[in-house]
Amino acid sequence: ESGYDLIYFVHWGDGSSESVGPSPPGVEVEATHTWHKKGSYEIRAKAQDENGLEGPWGELQVTMPRDRLLIYSLFLKFSDSYPFIQYLFEIFGRNIK
Repeated sequence: ESGYDLIYFVHWGDGSSESVGPSPPGVEVEATHTWHKKGSYEIRAKAQDENGLEGPWGELQVTMPRDRLLIYSLFLKFSDSYPFIQYLFEIFGRNIK
C-alpha cells in the first residue's frame, strides 16, 4: 500500500475498457459493464498509484448467456401497442418457455 490514490484499469474482454478512480487505498470501488453478446469473456484489472507504480493484472473468466426471459420481456413491452406481435408471441412463446 503506497498511501497514494489509486486508479483501477479494467478491460472487459469485449474490446471495451475503462478506468475507475482515483480513490484512496483501501476504499472499495465498483465498476459495472453490460455484454451484448453471449459468450465467455476474460475481465482483466490492475491498479496504478499517482506515481505510476502498477500492480499485476488480475483476471476473471465470466460467461454471459442470453436469457430467454429478456426476449419474453421485449415482446411483452410492445404487445399492448402492437396486437400482431402479441399474436406471434402466443404462437411462438410456447416454444421458448
